[in-house]
Amino acid sequence: MNTRGSSRSEPLLKIIAGQDMTEAMRLIRDIGQYEHSVYHLAHRPNSPTDLPYFKSTYPHSWLGRYIENEYFNIDPVMLDGFDHVEPFFWSKLERKGGQHAAFLKDAFQHGIGCTGFSIPLNDRSQRRAMFSVTSNMDKENWRRKIDGEREMLIQIGDALHRKAVRQVFGTDEGPSLSAREIECLYWTARGKDSASAADIIQLSEHTVRDYLKSARSKLGCVTIAQAIHEATKLRLI
Repeated sequence: MNTRGSSRSEPLLKIIAGQDMTEAMRLIRDIGQYEHSVYHLAHRPNSPTDLPYFKSTYPHSWLGRYIENEYFNIDPVMLDGFDHVEPFFWSKLERKGGQHAAFLKDAFQHGIGCTGFSIPLNDRSQRRAMFSVTSNMDKENWRRKIDGEREMLIQIGDALHRKAVRQVFGTDEGPSLSAREIECLYWTARGKDSASAADIIQLSEHTVRDYLKSARSKLGCVTIAQAIHEATKLRLI
């Protein structure tokens, strides 16, 4: 790790640690002199009913417009960003076409910034998140700024992710369910009984029931319905 980058980030990390997520995002924007800062904890791919956790300094007018126009269907950061492993400049994700050009123009007119940089975040519980900052700098100056702050931004992203996970799950880790327990809960949540889930997963019905029972116990629930509710709330399914 770059020692200079680490020493630069320490004061900001200490400030962020004592703030809630909304205030932390504002401080990152203001102290870092970015146009905006954004943190997005995605829903799990196998849980279409799950809601994402999202904090940003974007104006409410833009967030409302984004949802109203269903921009999540054409936003390349949303569509492609979570598949990246390494930090990336938004310019790398640009797509051709009038629809995308109109989206970028609308975002710029709402003060989002003309360019951005994102850091994909993953943890051992397979939660995916992304921390981004935006700017109106020209391409050359923006790259120079990011080159000098990349290590600091990675550390900030990690700190934000831990803070968000604690807020959402009440702990850094959350309950640890096995892949089979999650799979059995998922298909039960989709309305499958144990026999049908067993056919899909290719296990015995008795084994599926055992996995459901152990998942329910780990989640501290009395019924499977409660376990499904808790697992969904915790983004485990």
